[in-house]
Amino acid sequence: MRNIFCILFILLFSRVGAQDIPYIHRINQYLFNGILLNPAYAGSREALSTTIMHRTQWAGFEGAPVSQSLAAHTPTKKEKVAVGIIVDNFSIPSVHYNSIYLHYAYRIWIKSSRLSLGLKAGGYMYKEKLSDLVLRDQVDPSFAGRTGIAPNFGAGAYFYNQKYFIGFSVPFFMSTSDTAKLAFDFKKYHMILSGGYLFDFGQNIKLKPSFMLDYNKFILDYQVGLHCIMLDDMLWIGGAYRSNHDISAMVEVQINPQIKIGYSYDFSTSDIARYSNGSHEILFRYELIYKAKAESPFYF
Repeated sequence: MRNIFCILFILLFSRVGAQDIPYIHRINQYLFNGILLNPAYAGSREALSTTIMHRTQWAGFEGAPVSQSLAAHTPTKKEKVAVGIIVDNFSIPSVHYNSIYLHYAYRIWIKSSRLSLGLKAGGYMYKEKLSDLVLRDQVDPSFAGRTGIAPNFGAGAYFYNQKYFIGFSVPFFMSTSDTAKLAFDFKKYHMILSGGYLFDFGQNIKLKPSFMLDYNKFILDYQVGLHCIMLDDMLWIGGAYRSNHDISAMVEVQINPQIKIGYSYDFSTSDIARYSNGSHEILFRYELIYKAKAESPFYF
C-alpha cells in the first residue's frame, strides 16, 4: 500500500507540475497561524508569536503525508514593520521537503483598521529516495531519485480590524524548481483568499465564521468553518467543511494570555474513509505580548 501511495503521489506531482510548485499547507487551524498562508499576517498579533504545528494526514493509511512547522513573527521597534520566519518539513516515505522562509510586512493604519503588505523569500530542499519502491520497470526514468534546492518567494495583503479580516496571497511566484533559470507561470500560481468575521454576544459567547479559498488552473479548494468562543474567551470549539468532502472538528484552549493549544480531527466522507482513520492536527502557540492592550484583534 505504501508503494501505491508513493507512486500516485509522484505521478500527481508530475502531472500538475506540483514538483515545480512547493506544496501548499493543508491545515485546518490556519486562523491561529495565518503566516503559513500569507506573509502579510506577520506582526498582526502585536506580540512575538511562536507556533508549532504537527499534522498527520489520513492516519492508518501507510505512507500518508506527515508535516511539521515552526513559525515565529513579531513587530519591530518601527511599528509599521514586522518580520517573521517559517521552518517546516513535509514527507511521505521516499519523498521529503524541508523549507525555510523569511517574512517582511509593512503595515499601514486606515482609521481603526490596518492594511499589511507582506513579502517572503527563501526556498526548499527536496529529496526523492525511490530505491525502496518495487517497480515492474526498474529503469523507468520517471522514478529516478532527485535532490536539490529551489529558491522561491511570495507576497500577500492582509486587511483587519477588531471585527473582521480579509487576506489575499500568492505564496509562490517561481514556477520551476530548476535553479539555473527563473520561470514565472501565472497559470500555476496558487491564489489564496481568506476571511472571517466576529459576532460578539458578550463575554460568554462569540461566533466566528471563516473561509479559505485556494485556486489555480489545476484545483479549486475551499474550506468554510465556524468557531464558537465561550467561557470568557478561554474555550474555542469549531467545525469546518472542505471541498474534498472532509469534515473537521476543532477545539482550542486559551490557557492564559500567552499560551494556546489546539487539536483538529478530520474525517472523510469519500471512499478514502474505508482505509483511513482520519487526520490529526496539533497546535501549540506561545506569545510574548508587548502591550497590555494589543491594538490588533485577539480573535484572528
